Amino acid sequence: MVFEVCLDRRPAIAQTGLSIHGYRRREEFMLHGLWGLHVYLYGGELRLRNEVFPFTEGSVSLTPPDTALEWSFPEHAPHYYVHFQLEDRDPPDDSGDSPEPGGESNCVQIPIVTRYDRDFTTLVEEMETLSRSHTLAPRRAEVLLWDVLWRLADQERERWKRESGETRRGEREPGIPAVVQIVTSVIENELAGKLTVRSLAGRVGVSHNHLTNLFRRVYGTTVVEYIRRRRCRRAFHLLTRTSLSITSIAHDVGVPDLQHFNKMIRRELGTAPSDLRR
Repeated sequence: MVFEVCLDRRPAIAQTGLSIHGYRRREEFMLHGLWGLHVYLYGGELRLRNEVFPFTEGSVSLTPPDTALEWSFPEHAPHYYVHFQLEDRDPPDDSGDSPEPGGESNCVQIPIVTRYDRDFTTLVEEMETLSRSHTLAPRRAEVLLWDVLWRLADQERERWKRESGETRRGEREPGIPAVVQIVTSVIENELAGKLTVRSLAGRVGVSHNHLTNLFRRVYGTTVVEYIRRRRCRRAFHLLTRTSLSITSIAHDVGVPDLQHFNKMIRRELGTAPSDLRR
């Protein structure tokens, strides 16, 4: 399902921030007169208009105004959100963001749920900046949101071209076996969950020993070490670039036991998680 949104004018933000759900596994909302943009750091389901839209960590959703929405959350569910207004057409003013001359409306299509194809880490940083700027520099926050919406529209346009054959089909990264590429993608998408070498190997139809040997050949490390490093890299980003609590970050990288999380960070990064916040 896609929605047509008109981006002639800068969106007006009503509310934005980082929200943590999961205390209740299902919640219902309705945004009166406001669109909703959500950037997910977990996997769950969104239901509207009698349809269910699953999403994973790294997904973005756009929901329309005055529509009943229902989310299904895991136990720990942090996401960034922006509630905003969009005007179809506004009369010209002196703000510098009037519709382009000639009467053409910049109406684009954006899916209700989409996987963000570009650098998700950068998007998370932008959402942090947007949240901080909303009060002190609202114009900056609105311009940043405007750019994010345009990027989502561009992404959908590019995806449509690929699927319709207008551009060359994407190819796997040369030199890396398909099995390894699939497993690393699973690891990135499910980093917050329980990952074992045996379960990952089973999903691609190879033995756990063969998968470990492939990782040694490609990355010079075992699957277990690769997962730990990816978790530490994500934890470092969240600790240094976001306002999430250490407990929330531990859950988000799949190590909810704080003692284990502290040991992992000390081992890989040489310092305690709390020290990275200073």
